[in-house]
Order: sequence, then C-alpha cells, then structure tokens
Amino acid sequence: STAGLLLNHSRAHDLIVQHLKNQLGIEIATLHVSLLPTVRMDVSDLVVRDALTFEPSLRAAKASLSLGIWPSITHRVPMLTLHASEPEVVIRRDANGQWHLPLLEPHQTETGDSTSPQRWMLTESKLTDGKLRILDANRLEREGIGIHDVQVLFQSHPTRTQADLMLTGITDDGGDLHIAGTLALQQHGQSNTAIPRQFDGILRFHQWDIAYWLKRTGQPAAIPTQMAAWRGNISAGLHLVF
Repeated sequence: STAGLLLNHSRAHDLIVQHLKNQLGIEIATLHVSLLPTVRMDVSDLVVRDALTFEPSLRAAKASLSLGIWPSITHRVPMLTLHASEPEVVIRRDANGQWHLPLLEPHQTETGDSTSPQRWMLTESKLTDGKLRILDANRLEREGIGIHDVQVLFQSHPTRTQADLMLTGITDDGGDLHIAGTLALQQHGQSNTAIPRQFDGILRFHQWDIAYWLKRTGQPAAIPTQMAAWRGNISAGLHLVF
C-alpha cells in the first residue's frame, strides 16, 4: 500500500534497526514498516536480551510491533505493542530476589524525579503458542521450569502503572496452568513511602506432578515410591511482591 514502505537494505532500515536496539533493547533482522497513525513494523528474528546477563530473554522468528510516534519525538517513555507467534521467553529471578521480565522493566517518567511515577514501555502484548522458561537462582534447580503451549495477554491500563495479565500453558510435567490478575508497578504513597511491584490475581494449576516439582525445587528428601505417580490440583488467590 502507499502507506507501507518495504525497507530492507536502505539507510532508513539501518536507522530504525539501530533505534530499536539502542532505545528499546530490541534486536531484529528485517522489517516492513507502515508509518501512520503509529509506526507499525512486521519484523523477523526479534531478540530481547536480559539487561544484566545479556542472554536472550525473548526470541521470535516473526513478530509485529507498533510504536507511538509522539512519545518517541518528545523523548518520553515509549508506547510499544508486541504480537508474536511461537516466541521463546525466559523470566528470571536473581539471587537478590529481583525478577527480570523482557520489556517489562519500569521506566521513569520525563520529570526524572526518583519519586515520580514509573511507566511501562509495553502497553499491549499478545504471545501465542510460545515456550516459557522460569529461572530462580534461590528456589529452583539450574534448568528451571519449562512451560509450552503458552498463551499470554498483557494489557496496560491508561496510566501504564497497572496492567491486566493472563497466562496459560502446559508445564513440562503435564500440568495445566492458568494465571490471571493485575500487575502494578512500584508507586509512592502519600507519605512518600515506596509501594513495591506486585501481582494480585488467581492461580489454577491442575494435574501437576508432585514428584517433578519436588525435584525441580531441590527438595533433599528422597521421594517416596507411592508419591511418584501422585498429581495435584491447586486453585488459589495470589499476592506476589517482586
């Protein structure tokens, strides 16, 4: 279409690729761009790296990105949407208890004040048929937990300080996982006290293999023979501070 520009080996292509990497932490190989009303990009070989380990935390052979023009021009926190099919995602909890999630690190608003509201760069994300690896330096064995057939829907509220999240998938032991709720960024109360990042929602986890989870969480006790075939169901409310 007249609004679409095929950019492959041009200077414009190189500038956009460089901007995505330097400003948003997103690496890509090729892209097709539509400019109005937002910058929409169909990209290949997308990679997002962990800010500390530099290991890939998100990979997708093909993905669609949309980027609001005005925040980019005014140097405010970008507004980004991401849709990807069959992505590979890694979320990591380090030895200090800090969780690292691709594209969900908070950004300070343009005031630069340490107590000013933080914002997510990501406003919407839809991941389908993906794979997820959860790593936790203190609570899980080195290989972590694998989840496949992952479906994720992330939708930020207008303030970009809260977001609705839904995640479903099948864990490596055959468990059926469903998580839904609200994420909230760190905020400051009336007395200027910090309210940490948190998640409030529900967990439904059916037919999970008890022996598998004991092993993955590094339980030192031998697993009784009769427990080897046990499976469990969990339905619970979740309140996580991270």
